[in-house]
Amino acid sequence: MLFLFDKKTKSLGLFQLKWQDKYSSDLVARRSRISNFYPKAIEWVDKMDQWVSLNNPKSILNALCIDDTEISNVYFFVIGRYNTHFSNQTTDERAAWGSWYHLVELYHKIKIEFDDPVKELYFKLKADSPRNTSIKDKIDKNPKLELENFSITFTNV
Repeated sequence: MLFLFDKKTKSLGLFQLKWQDKYSSDLVARRSRISNFYPKAIEWVDKMDQWVSLNNPKSILNALCIDDTEISNVYFFVIGRYNTHFSNQTTDERAAWGSWYHLVELYHKIKIEFDDPVKELYFKLKADSPRNTSIKDKIDKNPKLELENFSITFTNV
């Protein structure tokens, strides 16, 4: 587990980092990774949610060796090395799910002057989930192929 605590906003982010082995085109290995990934991740969210609900903020912060007494909000993150969203699988809505690469991409989009960066990262990760976007949103309406001396624009694709 990894955690992030913002002393200004008192937001605590608890991260489960899932180390995944590559499976390439091996569908049996892929199925095995998926069958292990989701139950273990959801079990972790359950345990963390219960731990947070059964302990006061000072106890939680002491357990994490954070010198503070208040927590405004706790956010759960499940971060996979390569993937976290597979078809026919349901993620636990108490957590934001994403890959390491997705997290890094969203982190760099966060404005420094935002009031609560942990909260923003949580909501951006949830909003940018493939489950919340349709294929139509991802298709460029007028794709353009640019070469050294000219470009081609495709319309009504």
